Amino acid sequence: MNETKIRIGFVPTYRWTLTPWCRKMREDSLAALAQVEGIEVIVPQASPDGKTLDASRGLVPDGSVVNLDQAEAVAEFFAARKVDALVICPLDFGDERSAAKVAEILRAPVFLYATKEPPAAADASLARLSDSYCGTLAVAAALRRRKIAFHYAGLFLPDEPALREAIQPFVAAVAVAKGLRGARIGQVGVRPPPFESVAYDELAMVEKFGQNIIYTAFSDLDEAARSVGITPKTLLRWQQQPEFQKAYREARRAAFGQAIARLQQGTSAAATTLLKTLIDPATSASVKVRAAEAIFNHAAKAIEIEDIDARVTALEQAAETQKSDARR
Repeated sequence: MNETKIRIGFVPTYRWTLTPWCRKMREDSLAALAQVEGIEVIVPQASPDGKTLDASRGLVPDGSVVNLDQAEAVAEFFAARKVDALVICPLDFGDERSAAKVAEILRAPVFLYATKEPPAAADASLARLSDSYCGTLAVAAALRRRKIAFHYAGLFLPDEPALREAIQPFVAAVAVAKGLRGARIGQVGVRPPPFESVAYDELAMVEKFGQNIIYTAFSDLDEAARSVGITPKTLLRWQQQPEFQKAYREARRAAFGQAIARLQQGTSAAATTLLKTLIDPATSASVKVRAAEAIFNHAAKAIEIEDIDARVTALEQAAETQKSDARR
């Protein structure tokens, strides 16, 4: 079974000027994230002209997020690529409003860290070049005001192993949460009355996580198992095997296809009924309107399906051509 990677949206942010130190922290952070197993990093890129803002391609002037317009464009870019979580890094002090805006729009889990500071300027000013730690405090406060959950990992240089070690538990937690959202959870039999500790609220699971409970009675499993000459225990074990699950899904699709075919046999009669209803003088105006809407909707849907079918056919032919060329 292929492991599903977690998509991480990387949000680098700076204040005022993208200094050489900021550029180094951005590149070093990306190099560190590339070494974390189980993730795919999605990051905004610097536009070639240093000015363009293009959400569809994830282009911002400096490849970082420093104002609200850029934040909205990056959030749109991340949403289109279905990121599962965000990693926010102030490269120097950063811009807390724009960094928090990305998280506010996406409402995804956030991993926040600061980069250690380089030595102060060697001239008489002794100016600081980063102050990333204070920037994370500002970002954290902005996230808290927006009631966005986040994990503050600490202060690192990106090439330190400690950063990779800190992000791995976060990635694991995001993977668990992703697996739970929209999950279909099987329940075999009913809960024994004395075991109140295993009770759950099915409605809350649907509302909060989009989960669905699939019920199966022990008697149904027993009957299904014995009909093919195995024990219920063997059937339960088989149901955990990927090969069995694949074969079961294929059988369900085949059965569903047969049912659809039977319905399609009646489409001609259904269309005739709609047309007769539309032209029948005895039909009320409201019913005629609904019949007309149904005819238009089904006609438009048929055109859409034909168009999709043509596109899929063209893609399949192109893929087959590429395979043939690759064999030569």
